Amino acid sequence: VASRISDFFDSEDYGIYHLPSEDATTWYDFAYDIFALHGGCVNINPVSSRQFKRPAKRPSHSVLINAKVAPLRSHKEALKHYFNNYIA
Repeated sequence: VASRISDFFDSEDYGIYHLPSEDATTWYDFAYDIFALHGGCVNINPVSSRQFKRPAKRPSHSVLINAKVAPLRSHKEALKHYFNNYIA
């Protein structure tokens, strides 16, 4: 994300940008991928967001739309890079 943000410093393109990964995922799948890469033996159970009382209503499917720039790499690729380079 930081390298992509630096592309805007000398740009005349102003506005709001979303820089999500090229693939959408759920919090469950994200957690599963983290433990799978880290080699942890943890049971992860998916739960519905309806099970959590929140002050604001949440959409059933909310994915950031990236319509202005090339997408970032997949979240799985980014996680692999992070674990291979920053986790001992």
